[in-house]
Amino acid sequence: MYAIPDTLAAQRWRRLIDNAGLERQRLRLGMTILRNQKIVRATVGFEQIEVLIAGSYWDVYTARVRGTAFPAALWEQVIEALAQNQVALAHVLAGQLTEQVEHIFTGLGARLFPTSLAELEGRCTCRNPEQPCKHLVALHYFFAEQLQKNPFLIFTFRGRMHDDLTEQLRTAWVVSQMGMDGDLAEGANQADPHAATPLRASRFYSTGAAFETALGATSAIPEPPDTPALLLRRVGRPPFVGQNEDPAAILTPVYELATKRATDALKTAEKSRQWNSKHLKERQSNSHPG
Repeated sequence: MYAIPDTLAAQRWRRLIDNAGLERQRLRLGMTILRNQKIVRATVGFEQIEVLIAGSYWDVYTARVRGTAFPAALWEQVIEALAQNQVALAHVLAGQLTEQVEHIFTGLGARLFPTSLAELEGRCTCRNPEQPCKHLVALHYFFAEQLQKNPFLIFTFRGRMHDDLTEQLRTAWVVSQMGMDGDLAEGANQADPHAATPLRASRFYSTGAAFETALGATSAIPEPPDTPALLLRRVGRPPFVGQNEDPAAILTPVYELATKRATDALKTAEKSRQWNSKHLKERQSNSHPG
């Protein structure tokens, strides 16, 4: 059963076909192809999406959509910009494609998602004179469904594999934090003199002055992630575990408990901060009557 897309990537692509001004019958036929699982093979590559669709009797149709991959120079700019944007970088490394990430492309003069079918070249072997035909409509619905599962397929379509991009981002972020001689870049972490010191067990659970200052300036409490242990799942199966071992199953409860304890601690700290702030104001008011 086709699920209504609720992620940014899926919605962006679904909007292409929904806003194309096609009659409802053609949209319905395209959706029927998808729901009846008539797509027997699909590939997503640089600049191209291709699906094979089983038709009536022995007919098989090939529907193909071509777009434009971004040049290597633009991708280098994207990587540099993402490495400098901590929020967008965290989203990408966590497997999330958000508006912050999309804005990186827009700021560099490139649209990550096409805004109309006119930006794409669609062809189908059915030779229906009315284009896009129902097979191409099914292709667009199908790709929106795939973006719901894996939003970074749009990166592949635009010319860069997600795994390659992730590795390049990690490297770029490290370089951005380091000077030419391998030391921390000048001015980095000057607000926290302990940031560059080796990790010590005695300070593992301490927040540090920078965090305490940030917490005192905001009342925002982070929500638990929608997908438990998302980063753990994205790392995948490590090579040193046994064939019958599942690290994700073992460690996910630990991640969930740590998340709950951390969230509870932040909520307690926020309540304490609000209580202290309230009583401080009351004392100040009482000390200056009239």
